[in-house]
Amino acid sequence: MDQYENSIRFIKQIGDKTPVYTLLVDADLKAKGRDCETVSVDEIEESEKSATEHQMAMGYILGSD
Repeated sequence: MDQYENSIRFIKQIGDKTPVYTLLVDADLKAKGRDCETVSVDEIEESEKSATEHQMAMGYILGSD
């Protein structure tokens, strides 16, 4: 867990961010009952944050031994 958190912290320190998978963003919007074509920029940003958290959680679980 420490190694994973250090990796995420390093990515943030260098000013980079993890890529956000659009399929996860679309799935988050659909789960909220939103149409991907008519959502606002704020709703997309919120779903991107949620998708990023899901990706980080999946990375942690898949990297566990």
